[in-house]
Amino acid sequence: MTKNTQLTAAQVTQHIDINALNFETTANLETFHGVLGQDRAVNAIQFGVAMQRPGYNIFVMGDTGTGRSSYVRDYLKSEAKRQPTPDIWCYMNNFKNPREPRALALLPNEASEFRKLINELIDQLLATFPAALEHPAYQQKKVSN
Repeated sequence: MTKNTQLTAAQVTQHIDINALNFETTANLETFHGVLGQDRAVNAIQFGVAMQRPGYNIFVMGDTGTGRSSYVRDYLKSEAKRQPTPDIWCYMNNFKNPREPRALALLPNEASEFRKLINELIDQLLATFPAALEHPAYQQKKVSN
């Protein structure tokens, strides 16, 4: 049988020396950038992101609520702003060899225009095909074959 032990409020309270804190109000904490108490982790993330070679990955782990995901996301966003926007890659069907699609690199400002043109083409094809398939000349060729 287990014994039930009750704790007093004093036994579960952590006392902190206010003079040991390096801020006056919690408003000062908003200017903090990083993961509190994890200088080595922050340095490792910055080093990993700065690697300009393929094959390097960053693995981040830790307790829930420590701010690691938010820090990494915010850091990557700030670093991405300093980098040139990469090309946008589209894979096109290769009619000669369907197992090997063709890669098409588009500049970021060309991608939305390309999408618009493809959507217009699809709309035109959807409007044209039914009429072409119902045309008497097509129906006559279909019957004769």
